[in-house]
Amino acid sequence: MERLPTEEEINPIPEDLDGQKAVKNFLGKTRQQIFNECEEEGFYYTEDLMFMGSKAFCFYLTPFVDFVFTTRSSGYAGLIHAMTLTLQRRLEWEDEIAAAPPDIIRYSRYVLEHYDAFEIDPVIRGDLRPILQDMILFSGGSHNSQM
Repeated sequence: MERLPTEEEINPIPEDLDGQKAVKNFLGKTRQQIFNECEEEGFYYTEDLMFMGSKAFCFYLTPFVDFVFTTRSSGYAGLIHAMTLTLQRRLEWEDEIAAAPPDIIRYSRYVLEHYDAFEIDPVIRGDLRPILQDMILFSGGSHNSQM
């Protein structure tokens, strides 16, 4: 059985209100539980991913990426937008997400390949494709590699 992130791994700064919210939403939950909640809560949970500790982030990123690969995620422009910006910021801010690049590359390639299915309005959300391409390169992948 997989070891779940601790409260300290989810929120390494106890007085941080965003981290406290992440603890409330994630503590004690498996990857499968988070995957199951992504359809209804995924958009809101991306904010928690932004502020949780690196170990917890790497652990919980996988169910978000797995959800994006499901047909249930089609049309989820808000989730894709929030997730892309969260990943971009995490990559810019820290070096401690070493376990995350395979998921980031997998996510970025899939979204690029199925971009139109997510119905991302460039007027509202901008064009996320350059960000996704940069994340692939930054994470050690290449644009032409297969998923």
